[in-house]
Amino acid sequence: MRTMQLALAALLSAFVPMAHAAAPDLQPYRYVAIMHGECEQLILGGRDQSCNDELVNVDFGDGRVAFVFTSPSERGTTVTTFLGRSSEQKDLRDYRLEVDALSTATMNSGGEPSIVDEAAVGHCKMTGDPVREHARFECTVERSGGRTVAKFVSAGTPAVYAGSRGGDDVLTAQR
Repeated sequence: MRTMQLALAALLSAFVPMAHAAAPDLQPYRYVAIMHGECEQLILGGRDQSCNDELVNVDFGDGRVAFVFTSPSERGTTVTTFLGRSSEQKDLRDYRLEVDALSTATMNSGGEPSIVDEAAVGHCKMTGDPVREHARFECTVERSGGRTVAKFVSAGTPAVYAGSRGGDDVLTAQR
């Protein structure tokens, strides 16, 4: 889980300065969930990759949502983030995010962080309520470097959950 916490810290730090510059009294996110489960598939740029059995889901509160997957690489961990703003949620068990950007972070040969942000067209779909039960997540984008796909099934309730989803009063749950 340490890998996901580091990935989450990097993801939030990228957005926190913007959120605080606009309104210093606002939280940098509406909710954050770190989930354990099974990463069934990760294809980066058309190539199959192994992936870690953790997923981070962040709602930044400004309409922006991210699904973050990690995979081991020769130089550490690769962090793949699907980002979008346009979403539809019929209920807590049925959610779809239109993905408009993909971010990939890894270490370069000199040991320095290398982050590639690019426009993408695709979607992430969630079936099941990840706060209360097993949920399936599927993200797919088409981009210039090839197709990127991630499939994950959560183990049930999140390992870490902070914030609230609309009317939920859950502020912090940690197992």
